[in-house]
Amino acid sequence: MSAEELAAEQVATQEVVVADVRAEIVNEYGFDDINDSDKIDRLVERELDNRKKLSSAIGQKIKLRNERDALKNTPPQKIEVVEKSGDLSSKDLIALISAKIPEDDVDEVVEYSRFKKISIGEALKSSVIRASLAERAEQRTTAAATNTAPSRRGPTQLSDEARLESIKDGKFPESDADIQKLMEAKINLLRKK
Repeated sequence: MSAEELAAEQVATQEVVVADVRAEIVNEYGFDDINDSDKIDRLVERELDNRKKLSSAIGQKIKLRNERDALKNTPPQKIEVVEKSGDLSSKDLIALISAKIPEDDVDEVVEYSRFKKISIGEALKSSVIRASLAERAEQRTTAAATNTAPSRRGPTQLSDEARLESIKDGKFPESDADIQKLMEAKINLLRKK
């Protein structure tokens, strides 16, 4: 920065004397101290507010400039990149995906590859892993086939004869729709005869 700019900053950041500002306004606008005192007071207040804002902005500018200079003088810090041992490489991920390994078996394959200190692709070619994956796949297939969970049946349609038999057993329909179906069943049986 030039010497003129530094001097302007110093002047702008100096404390303002209210009497000096009042005198400047009276001289600049040609006001009468007694008759125009309200106007002068408002202009002095506005000028003091503007100078305060300017001083604050220049103070921030000086602070930021000093921080920037301090950063320029400090040596850059080295950033170390630490690779996590738990992450898989993109080649390993592609090998797992292309081999269509079920999510349940991924941990076993990764553990084996780390234990043997080989890549995932090489671990997948290993006879030990292939046998283990085949056995687990067979277990899943067997479990799915032997799943004997009860299946829900949909509502059954009663035949006309069954509806009429239910009345003989003492089971009478309660809803209007069931009564209507019972009447239709009786009519259908009469038509068949």
